[in-house]
Amino acid sequence: MKTAAIITNFNIYKKAELAQTVAEKLVSRSVNVIVDSTSAKAIARNLPHFPHHTYVQPDKLCASADFVVVLGGDGTIIDSLKRSASSRTPVIGINMGRLGFLAEIEPNEIDLLDKVIDGNYHTEEREMLFVQLFSESGKKRFADFAANEAVISNGSIPKIVDLKIYEKGTHITDVRADGIILSTPTGSTAYSLSAGGPVIDPRVNCICLTPICPHSLTIRPIVFPEKAVIDVLYLPQRENNLFLTLDGRKNIEMNFGDRVAVSKANKSPLLIRIKEHSFYTKLSTKLN
Repeated sequence: MKTAAIITNFNIYKKAELAQTVAEKLVSRSVNVIVDSTSAKAIARNLPHFPHHTYVQPDKLCASADFVVVLGGDGTIIDSLKRSASSRTPVIGINMGRLGFLAEIEPNEIDLLDKVIDGNYHTEEREMLFVQLFSESGKKRFADFAANEAVISNGSIPKIVDLKIYEKGTHITDVRADGIILSTPTGSTAYSLSAGGPVIDPRVNCICLTPICPHSLTIRPIVFPEKAVIDVLYLPQRENNLFLTLDGRKNIEMNFGDRVAVSKANKSPLLIRIKEHSFYTKLSTKLN
């Protein structure tokens, strides 16, 4: 018997209601349903008739499932991809957001889950970044993964910053801009695209550096190979503290002399694909 994990924000009734419909669909096909234990109170409050399910600790949820069903926007799907990367449990997204670029099906297409249950799907591997922050003395201050991007900027106050960019010890360029974005191919259609970065096919393994509002006529986005190790050195001329932000969720304050090291992660999450469309078809549909 297969097991499916359901991930959504059960505090939002519209999402909770659709999650119940998904759970009923899965149970009707003899699929075990598991849910994050932190959602227990919200389910009890909003969904008194939620089908039979089991609560699992958050850090064990994805590893305990054969596949993961995520109801939400791209941000929720990104978080779920990071949670599932270690176990390589495939993820299918149901679009409950505005763009839904990573989602595979819409709320009115729940019956397509039959294909997932029957194993009639293929998976798409997505690259992640491994991001580390070191102090001027070389002490590691922080390390985590990013599925979309790592951003170095002044945060909520736009202001030109000075950064030095290296690749495996070789000086590449100096950047004067509001900040920089280091993105995966998945993240190339997110913040990086808005900042003027290129659209990158997710089948291409690389890391893209996109300056944010550069104070220069010559600085342009740079695409590095997948084995690149990019170091960003923070040596301010006027500004004080910067912020390192991962996937728009995690924010870490940087100090003078800090160095950010970005490389390809050693684990890659899997997205479930069941429709016969290409990346470029979805690109045209979603962004037009």
